[in-house]
Amino acid sequence: MISRACHPLLFNLPYTTRRLGNLAPNLIVKVSAPRKSRHCLNPFFSTASLMGSVSALKEPLEYPIPRRDDSVVDDYHGVKIADPYRWLEDPDAEEVRDFVQKQVKLTESVLQQCEAKDKLREKITKLFDHPRYEVPFKRGNKYFYFHNTGLQAQNVLYVQDSLEGEAQVLLDPNSLSDDGTVSLSSLSVSEDAKYLAYGLSSSGSDWVTIKVMRVEDKSAEPDTLSWVKFSGISWTHDSKGFFYSRYPAPK
Repeated sequence: MISRACHPLLFNLPYTTRRLGNLAPNLIVKVSAPRKSRHCLNPFFSTASLMGSVSALKEPLEYPIPRRDDSVVDDYHGVKIADPYRWLEDPDAEEVRDFVQKQVKLTESVLQQCEAKDKLREKITKLFDHPRYEVPFKRGNKYFYFHNTGLQAQNVLYVQDSLEGEAQVLLDPNSLSDDGTVSLSSLSVSEDAKYLAYGLSSSGSDWVTIKVMRVEDKSAEPDTLSWVKFSGISWTHDSKGFFYSRYPAPK
């Protein structure tokens, strides 16, 4: 997993609903980071300075203009609040998908003109190409931990019966989808280590689907929870269930 604090080049890009053309010079050139994470950025300084090549675009950028629907107005205790872009909240709507694809096309057209992207990719790949382990934790009589061999997109969850036991893959998020768009967003192992409840997110969405697996044989339970967002997973002490929060299914 890439740290947001250590890699503002990848995450802290300006976001606005205004035309992107006015922001092109700031898109990648002006990169800021908290002082506490400045030491993480040293390997990127030489490459970051080269990213300014995208600011000299050959043609003005034409940012896709979202449709404004002034008919959507909520009345909260006599106070009317307009929400003209509510239609963008439906990720499955064809109009929303079309708007997102136009945004993607615009972004790619900018990045394709970046002369330093190959050098940046090479440097990032070199920095991340090493084995990494997360802090292990114990549930029941089993030990769990995440491990990444180096260039795996997501860390893999391992389990072993003892400190000297052989580690086995319990859940590999990299195998959940062919295109890598499904990610592991949360998980919780029951106190007796019989069950693993885990949340999956598609294409970076905040919406999460929770599934349950039997740890012993890695078999999936039939229960699936949808429309979960910003929720933890907390097992009861008897492992007969867990607490979570979810939203009503859209009508």
